[in-house]
Amino acid sequence: MTDQAQLQRAIQAAEDQLAQALASRNVATLLTRYTDDIHLMPHGTPTLVGKAAVGAYFEEVFRLGICGAQFESVSVEGAGDEAREIGRYTLYAGPSQDERVVAQQGRYLVIWRKVEGEWLLHWDMFNAEQVETQV
Repeated sequence: MTDQAQLQRAIQAAEDQLAQALASRNVATLLTRYTDDIHLMPHGTPTLVGKAAVGAYFEEVFRLGICGAQFESVSVEGAGDEAREIGRYTLYAGPSQDERVVAQQGRYLVIWRKVEGEWLLHWDMFNAEQVETQV
């Protein structure tokens, strides 16, 4: 197996951990998946820098009903302690995991940094896909 294939599996595993943290709806748990100087660039929102700003953002996201996510790593490149990933996401909303519906789908670009042996999101940019309407 190539190093890049191993890297892709490691990054997908880190994305799966992020999805579990989102499902917990616990901001402190979620913030463990990010570097201290995270740059979060959500669709239609100014860049948020640092865990305090990102934590406040996710407090609002959870208040609005987001209760889970699924991430699919499409492409990963990197070496050493840094990796770049392109992927697709689905966000879910609802009062519980059993009653959730798709709230948003889109794509993302993440710069990962390995900190103390663990892959953490360092720069995270995502945008929703435009929904087509029928006329």
